[in-house]
Amino acid sequence: MRSISIRQLHMQTGRFVREAAVEPIRVTERGREIAVISAPTAAEAAGKPFPKRRLTSLPRVRVDSSIYISEERSGR
Repeated sequence: MRSISIRQLHMQTGRFVREAAVEPIRVTERGREIAVISAPTAAEAAGKPFPKRRLTSLPRVRVDSSIYISEERSGR
């Protein structure tokens, strides 16, 4: 695993991020490891699906919100 200083990372971020896609890079500050830059796994890259909301679980509102929106817009 390659090691770079935080200063090097600051000065050439794009380069090191692209290199981390191939091999993890250890970031150090004054000789201490503070971070590791690595490519995401396939599961991390895919992300999580947006949760579906069930209409029955949302609170019922007896007011038409479009009235308030149109009043606000007409005041501009």
